Amino acid sequence: METKEVLEYQWPYLLSFFPTDIELDKTAREYGALRRKRQITEASDLLRLALAYGFCQMSLRQTAAWAEMIGLADISDVALLKRLRSASDWLGFLVGRKLADRAKCRNISGPATRLRVVDATVVNGPNSNGTEWRVHLGLDLAHLSINHIELTDASGGEQLGRFAFEPGDLEHFTLISLRRSEKNSPSDRWALPLAMPWRWLRVTSLGCEPVFDAGSL
Repeated sequence: METKEVLEYQWPYLLSFFPTDIELDKTAREYGALRRKRQITEASDLLRLALAYGFCQMSLRQTAAWAEMIGLADISDVALLKRLRSASDWLGFLVGRKLADRAKCRNISGPATRLRVVDATVVNGPNSNGTEWRVHLGLDLAHLSINHIELTDASGGEQLGRFAFEPGDLEHFTLISLRRSEKNSPSDRWALPLAMPWRWLRVTSLGCEPVFDAGSL
């Protein structure tokens, strides 16, 4: 079954894969994704449209037409684009919570230090002969949300200079290049880089209770 058919006919089943403690409407309002309930009245409808646009190889106009066809929303491609742009932080939160759920991760309290995982991965299309795209991503473990994402072509190298750092940051990375000459390098922003294999990353509380275990992802 194609992705579009799953989104159309098995949507309640797909929603069941999200952590049960997430209130979609509440979190969408908190992240500014659902300020006005015009055209799109439910957070689950907005999430459904985002997944359709992101995974079904449809343009904005095609996604809007599909939404009208199945009775999901009557919305123009321009209005849909605005809604998706406003939902970026909320969608990042949902992805982060799903990753945290798989890793049995809980919230980390304490605003003094921001612990973040930064990494990159390769995305290839069907019958690809090599690297086509590269995704550069930052995951804030304290808030369990994605706070940086960038898509480049194959020529976009894995460099820490792509990320914005703040004083006191603890940044975990694996094979991403670190150069002191980079404008946004951790050394220039007083951030502490931690280089180790991703699967070795374990975070515990002061009582040695597990907070985050990358090996379970």
